[in-house]
Amino acid sequence: MHYIRFFKSPRIVGVGRERALVAKITVTTDLGESFLAADVGILVDVVAEDGESLLGPGKEYVWKGRDGMRSLEVSLSMQKVRKVPAVKMVVAAKGERHVNSFEGVLGIDDKMGTVENQGRIVTVRSMEIDVQSGQPTATGMAERVFSSSIRNGGTEIHIWEETGESIARHIWYAWTGQVRPFSCLSINV
Repeated sequence: MHYIRFFKSPRIVGVGRERALVAKITVTTDLGESFLAADVGILVDVVAEDGESLLGPGKEYVWKGRDGMRSLEVSLSMQKVRKVPAVKMVVAAKGERHVNSFEGVLGIDDKMGTVENQGRIVTVRSMEIDVQSGQPTATGMAERVFSSSIRNGGTEIHIWEETGESIARHIWYAWTGQVRPFSCLSINV
């Protein structure tokens, strides 16, 4: 399993009609010890606090892992973004490669059987960015949002983590003999 990570919190740069939401990302393993060595489509979108897209389909990039890519700069023009006080940047793998359910992370299906999850990529969402100042409201933090059908027919699980490259952001937890990381400060269910 790989994770999309922000090197730093996304921010809005530029002035007037030339404003853009920018970030530098990587696609790496849990400890950041190796980068995704495959080519994969990456979708970048701007969303409101409730998760609704403010741009439409967003913008598509290509992670060129076969060429040894270690980072990718992404940006979205703020020109067509609906007027709101704060936005979030969401970066996800295109198609079936992305993981957006807690069951997908755990490697189980709806019937609680195990499934193969190799080659999947976990989506990342920035914290809120104040549109007026262009700065994030929580510097150095990112969020992962997973749907789950394990409890009461459906819920969302939110996990907050530090951005950048630090082993300190990892909290370890074990399931069925496999060690799996959770980079979190808080989990809301």
